[in-house]
Amino acid sequence: LLVYGLFKNNVRDSIQTDLYPDGTVKSTIRFCNGLRCDSFFVYGEDGLLLQRGFYLQDSLHGACHTYYPGSKQIRELALYD
Repeated sequence: LLVYGLFKNNVRDSIQTDLYPDGTVKSTIRFCNGLRCDSFFVYGEDGLLLQRGFYLQDSLHGACHTYYPGSKQIRELALYD
């Protein structure tokens, strides 16, 4: 697994991208002052979206959608405060 992103004052402060060994994007998530913030996306090895959601101050917030592999059909919808 390859990971890239930027640090500011020794904490993550950018969009972090995780890659599969073949270079395909596995996930993207934004960090603000070391905390997860904003939208995140998780992809399968085939490049299709598996999960998407939102972090607010390092906690899941709002709807988190999980999809069946290879499908746009939602498998699970979880709501977080």
